[in-house]
Amino acid sequence: MRSKRLYQWGLGTAASGILLLLVLILSGIAAPNPLFTVLALGGLLFCAAGIVLFAAGWLRDLIRAIRRHDTRQVLLLLLGAALILLPALLRR
Repeated sequence: MRSKRLYQWGLGTAASGILLLLVLILSGIAAPNPLFTVLALGGLLFCAAGIVLFAAGWLRDLIRAIRRHDTRQVLLLLLGAALILLPALLRR
């Protein structure tokens, strides 16, 4: 149940970060303006926090599957992680 909360908080923070960036784009504020710096940094930080919360929820699900000896769920979680990370690993 707590991992669902992590996913919900992750979704909320990522959505608020995207909303901040969307407000920044639609307002037309340019780079020398200090408000641009604050909104851009805040939006990016909220998006990064959402990704971290999603990763924490995924890790919690993986640990629970390992403790339950649910090999199918462990393999599916690791396959999902490999598919997400594969393009970044193949680029180098």
